[in-house]
Amino acid sequence: MKFDSEDKQKYFDQVVNKIKNGATHNYILTGKTGRGKTYLATEIAKQFNGRVMFVPELLSKMKQAMLKYNDYSPVRFVSKRTKPNVIVLDDFGGRKPTEWEIDQLFRILEYKKAIYIITTNLRSDELAELFGDRILSRVLENMDKTDVYKAQGNDRRLKMKF
Repeated sequence: MKFDSEDKQKYFDQVVNKIKNGATHNYILTGKTGRGKTYLATEIAKQFNGRVMFVPELLSKMKQAMLKYNDYSPVRFVSKRTKPNVIVLDDFGGRKPTEWEIDQLFRILEYKKAIYIITTNLRSDELAELFGDRILSRVLENMDKTDVYKAQGNDRRLKMKF
């Protein structure tokens, strides 16, 4: 896989190698809209037959499932039999969550059999304010600074003129 910038390529190679070598912690891609976070996260997940889940849509599906089934568990949305189980949680913090949604995200993040690649437009302090320290602690568990990608540059979509 080749990317348009050296830093994206370096992050891609680093994360893929870490996961191939047994790393099981999460990764975060942060930055303003249109910087390629979702594309980069998706390409990493593809290396492991991972899945991309748009967080607002995931929460909506979970709510529908809860209303439909008596024996409901949010873990069924993220469980997978193959290893590694790589899941992109796209647009994490894209809108203000309800208390129920925060609880569901916590339960998902507690599921230790998945590696989450989280894309967000928010900084860690903004995530803590939106979700609380409990969620942020689960997201950041066992991560180091090299596991965070800060997308730079201009919004690629806004280059189009019409």
